[in-house]
Amino acid sequence: MESMYPWSIVAIILVVAIDQLSKATIRSITLNEVGAFSLPVSNAASIGIATAFVLLFLALFVYARARLTRIQVYGTALIIAGGLSNLIDRLVIGGVREIVNLPTIAFNIADVSVVGGAIVLIISTLSQGEKRLNRKQ
Repeated sequence: MESMYPWSIVAIILVVAIDQLSKATIRSITLNEVGAFSLPVSNAASIGIATAFVLLFLALFVYARARLTRIQVYGTALIIAGGLSNLIDRLVIGGVREIVNLPTIAFNIADVSVVGGAIVLIISTLSQGEKRLNRKQ
């Protein structure tokens, strides 16, 4: 089977590039200087450090797990891409730039990438579990 890792790296680069480009070109941006989902954080640097560790863990997890399906690798790549793009914002400008501002929520393409990747992982994991249960019966 052809290695899926180079394509997941391409996906990560594309999502980060699209997210950063959208943040650079859209005029009405909100700067989120607190945590994810606007949770208050006492130390903004701790978010950056925690994000970096989570991204490193995910990358090592995907690389070490030969039994992940292609869709699980790409789902994890979406999470890594979104986290990386928001980490770039935190390190460079001290907060995350949000491009969509609704009355109850603000988000960006990186946030959509993280949530989409999580949904992909949940669905693929649940469907794998269901397949294993059906094989045992």
